Amino acid sequence: MKEFFNKRFITFLAITLVVALVSTAIAADGTKWIGAFYVSGKVGLKWQKAADATEYIIYRSVADGEFEELTRVKKPQYFDVLPIAGTVLSYKIGYIGADGAEVLSSVKKVTTPAAAAGEFKAPVWSGIRIDRKKILLRWDKVPGAIAYNVYRSVTSGDGYEVIGNATANRHSDGDGLEKGTTYYYVISGLNDQFEETELSEERSLKFGTSKAELDSLEKANEIVLIDIPMSLVWKIESAGNDGDLNQPADLAINSAGDVYITDVNNNRVCVFDKDGKYKFSFGTKTPPDLLDNPPTGSFSSPFTVE
Repeated sequence: MKEFFNKRFITFLAITLVVALVSTAIAADGTKWIGAFYVSGKVGLKWQKAADATEYIIYRSVADGEFEELTRVKKPQYFDVLPIAGTVLSYKIGYIGADGAEVLSSVKKVTTPAAAAGEFKAPVWSGIRIDRKKILLRWDKVPGAIAYNVYRSVTSGDGYEVIGNATANRHSDGDGLEKGTTYYYVISGLNDQFEETELSEERSLKFGTSKAELDSLEKANEIVLIDIPMSLVWKIESAGNDGDLNQPADLAINSAGDVYITDVNNNRVCVFDKDGKYKFSFGTKTPPDLLDNPPTGSFSSPFTVE
């Protein structure tokens, strides 16, 4: 009889131990995974709802390192929007059970793709110009970029500030531009993980001419009349025995110093030496009926001489 009870006691203990082990295994498993996947630069996590969970604790490990708490959520789903590229990320979900102990899920691993080598680089300029009241900027598209930051400064190599964001590879800057100011620009690219490229090379452009510069140019081009003292050396009033000049209009001087003067109303050119002494004249009046085909040596009101 005693041996019978001992066997029953041993059997009871064995059943109790098995139940305890099964309970422990279930508790250790925690909530069940529905899925974990990488798409469009994010890791999506989804698991079964636990009846006694009021919030879920998400743990993440990078490259099989130590698990660290990533965040806490109310719903049984989460998007890790800033995963690390080119590595293995491990996740597990925990929650506090009714007995106050933390219950953990199994581990789910996701491999994230590496960034494409040599593609995500700083933009390369393709043009910069003024268009009316704006400065137009253009650059080549950057593979992997979904947007671009446009920086501007009034100092070369320093003091850049973001003045705009563009989804295309161009930007029109018309914000607070002042005429006569030189503006310096650099561009960067952004990918879907909000990573930013290095800054592009600097490009600069002077925006128009300021009023002060226009005033300075106008002043520089002003014609200033200066009184120059002159003394009379000689004056010409007549062509000697050939009579007085009648409306002299123009003169020229040759290499020997002879002075050629047009005598308009007398239809001739009078020649004087360098001392103003009359030498000779040439030219006759063109007959009225030959104005369209004047004879050689004739003039009709010679105003200029070359």
